[in-house]
Amino acid sequence: PNKAYPLITVWHGAGVTNTAFHGYLNMQAVAGKEAIIVTPECLDGSSWPQDPSYFDAIVEHFTTTYCIDKKRLFSTGHSMGGMHTALLACQRADKLRGDAVLAFSHNSTNCVKGDMAAMMSVGQSDFAATAATEFTYWAKYGGCDESMKMPVDPKSFYTGALDESGTCTDYGGCNPKTPVRTCTFDGGHEIPPWVA
Repeated sequence: PNKAYPLITVWHGAGVTNTAFHGYLNMQAVAGKEAIIVTPECLDGSSWPQDPSYFDAIVEHFTTTYCIDKKRLFSTGHSMGGMHTALLACQRADKLRGDAVLAFSHNSTNCVKGDMAAMMSVGQSDFAATAATEFTYWAKYGGCDESMKMPVDPKSFYTGALDESGTCTDYGGCNPKTPVRTCTFDGGHEIPPWVA
């Protein structure tokens, strides 16, 4: 009760339970005991609501029940969950400190401005999003200079075995409060193990 924790919401994709996705993305291995991780369940299994009210209710519940640092709210999701976290990145950028969209395209409906860091991961043969379109969008979002890119090897932040190739890029010239990292890998609509 005397320590304010970050709150991380993790949105699963279609056809995946929240329990399976919680273990698959393995956010708890990264955050350890330094954050509260919430992996909601999509009640109908096919689509998250296309408004941020569920997220708002989750934040309200956890900030009322637990000691949450409201300046460190984070969201991530894959596929259908990526679609939902992209909606939050657009409509709740003023509430989120960071958002990571995995294998889905950005949302640009009723966007608000905020100090939100952004991360995007997409496979080179993904059917739901393309690096060419998405990376430019997120670089523009962060106020970054696309000519100032710094490669980041996933091996520098992931200690497990790397079965597939992958590369990440940190952008330079961004607003200090809106850094952007993009990642791509040889693959399609999946999540590489180093993404979390």
